[in-house]
Amino acid sequence: MSEMMNRLNGQVSPCPWHDSAELFLLGALAESEHSGFQEHLGACAACRGKLESGAELVARLDQAVLVEGPLQRPSTGLRDRVLGSLPEIQAEPAAPEGPSPPYALVPDSEEGWQETGVDGVQAKALFKDEERRTLTVLVRMAPGSSYPSHRHADREECYVISGDLGVGDDDVMQPGDYQVAEAGSVHPVQWTRGGCTLFIVSSMDDEILETA
Repeated sequence: MSEMMNRLNGQVSPCPWHDSAELFLLGALAESEHSGFQEHLGACAACRGKLESGAELVARLDQAVLVEGPLQRPSTGLRDRVLGSLPEIQAEPAAPEGPSPPYALVPDSEEGWQETGVDGVQAKALFKDEERRTLTVLVRMAPGSSYPSHRHADREECYVISGDLGVGDDDVMQPGDYQVAEAGSVHPVQWTRGGCTLFIVSSMDDEILETA
């Protein structure tokens, strides 16, 4: 226990039993340490002196407060001497449970939109995963524009935020519609009449098959 108290106080004591005299007098020394401390007293004059001095202070304190009639408050000087002989334990600040997970915020603004090389189609990158070779983007298609047929190198997911998105000759997606295309599949030409905004997660390695 005494070594632990020294560490908490940030001090290094030349004697491992340095603080045990006060604990012994206060009845706070662990029973398992009693025999070791008493044996140590025979070889350490410093600890014997601390024990004798502490015992004297405790006796004087007892005499000051245990008197006939109402209890008397001990003098401030005596109280300070007793408290000053005890080690100060400074609690270390609690360690955080763990680092906060990293995150990135992409604000809703006109910044970041870039031309894709396809007329009327712009994209805004939200997240790029170089290890998996995937890209999370917003895609904005102008009214009457289209995107060419392409083969997927990995799974592609598409969610229509607003507008209309035609897929080939048959399917027309509306806001809230979602589609997924597996790796190796081919998307026919995608088009829009009134324009649309899409949320897409796709591979960086898709193969364009024909120009829209």
